[in-house]
Amino acid sequence: MITKEEVKTAKDQWEQAKLSHSLAIAAWGLLRKHKDSIIQSLLLTGSTQGACFEAYEQYDEDKRKTTEELNSFMNRAEQLYSELDAKFKLQNV
Repeated sequence: MITKEEVKTAKDQWEQAKLSHSLAIAAWGLLRKHKDSIIQSLLLTGSTQGACFEAYEQYDEDKRKTTEELNSFMNRAEQLYSELDAKFKLQNV
């Protein structure tokens, strides 16, 4: 038997996952928007140009993976919420 509290908790988790995913997309966008400035800052620390580009690309790849993982989590949370909500409604007809 599914309770109203379980449905609410699943919905809250889905909403939190959506927020986390949105923030990750925004952060990744900022990273990409400021690529030149980031690389320039790394150059000022004395790193070689190749090392700076490699460091930036690695960080960009990490952000991409994080964003994809959060998207997957958000989709699973939405699916769980949808399933619980449907079951709850069926049992309370």
